[in-house]
Amino acid sequence: LYTTAGTSYSNVYCVADAAYTFTIIDSYGDGMCCKHGQGSYSVQYGGVVVASGGEFMDPEITAFGSCGGEPTASPTISPTTASPTRSLTPEPMDPPTFEP
Repeated sequence: LYTTAGTSYSNVYCVADAAYTFTIIDSYGDGMCCKHGQGSYSVQYGGVVVASGGEFMDPEITAFGSCGGEPTASPTISPTTASPTRSLTPEPMDPPTFEP
């Protein structure tokens, strides 16, 4: 996906408040900095850096965010008075026909 050496890549995503997992894997196992350059990565969520680095031999996995966002509004105490938009009266149907 990111194959051009010496290139800076940046991706910005607008995501909902939720739990996420960021995983970075290096197929050669030598990370992206130090021995062969000065590469690094940084992941921000809500304006806060939640994962960063560059020197790693194994995949790095970082969990961030949560599913405990703001609660939704409470349901109404009594039923609403909206009228149905369709008639709920059953309509007669022709009996099925069978051909031998």
